[in-house]
Amino acid sequence: MSQTLFSAVGGEAAMRTLAVHFYDKVFADPSLVRLFARPDEDHAGRLAAWFTELTGGPTLHSQTRGGFRTMAMSHFGLKISEAQRRQWIAYMREACVECGWPAAITDQFVGYLNTHSNFVVRESNTYPKVDLGRHRVL
Repeated sequence: MSQTLFSAVGGEAAMRTLAVHFYDKVFADPSLVRLFARPDEDHAGRLAAWFTELTGGPTLHSQTRGGFRTMAMSHFGLKISEAQRRQWIAYMREACVECGWPAAITDQFVGYLNTHSNFVVRESNTYPKVDLGRHRVL
């Protein structure tokens, strides 16, 4: 069996570290922080849980937040622009590099997110905002 990306980068701790580095950048950027109703540390935990599941680790996000459906709905109505999407991707790549991820793994991960983020942008501009609060949607 081949190693998952989750295992290759160091598991849950690595995903948490990546999310913290990433949100340090996002929350310092006026064009991106405005997308967050409550920019707080919990965002890093939720993103780390999503990335853990996405990269072959435990299904933390599905168990605690509702998985893909919740992730998609959390972006509804945000009207994310293409420029914001590109900056989000750039910050994610920078965070991967800062965390010492190998170039090939960074390229694979960011490539997936680049494709996935197009869906998120489309959804954010198609559907009205949904108040999920801090509750999961199953």
